Amino acid sequence: MNPSKADMQNSDDTVNIVLKFVGKLMNEANSQFKNIGEVVVVNLFPTYETRSTFLGTVTEGLQKTNKLDHLLCSNRTEIMKEVKNSEWIILGWGDCPENLCADLHKCETNKILATLYKVQKGSSIYVFEDKKNKGLTLKKQPRHPRRLHKDTSIISEIKIKRNNKQGNDKITTYEIKF
Repeated sequence: MNPSKADMQNSDDTVNIVLKFVGKLMNEANSQFKNIGEVVVVNLFPTYETRSTFLGTVTEGLQKTNKLDHLLCSNRTEIMKEVKNSEWIILGWGDCPENLCADLHKCETNKILATLYKVQKGSSIYVFEDKKNKGLTLKKQPRHPRRLHKDTSIISEIKIKRNNKQGNDKITTYEIKF
């Protein structure tokens, strides 16, 4: 969802969970993931905030200084670059955090899903699961890795579905389907 304190040199709890999970996948017998050479983690929002409940305050401040749109666009460009170079993609941004504009979250997730829709024929796309929780939240968002049971070692392949333009806004939306 948003970087806590991880960067190119330093990890954080979420990145460690993902790396441990990928390591388990690679070590499973007959795993199609045995030859993973690199794990790249990208974020839906490019702003640093350890507690996601404060992400709204950060984005509002950037919006007031007219910097948010540029940062989001640059972030999407980086995400697209990584997606195009990936054989396997695991989604895990979770639901919209408290105090973040739900419309902004919906807009960004829709733009990312639109990108994935275009490349899904060349890449396999997955969501995290555990024994108790299916891969999507009740709000139909891919589960964040920190919201899963510690022993998670399940992913489910998904497809991105394009919905026809809806309502007066004539906006094309995308959703995740199993």
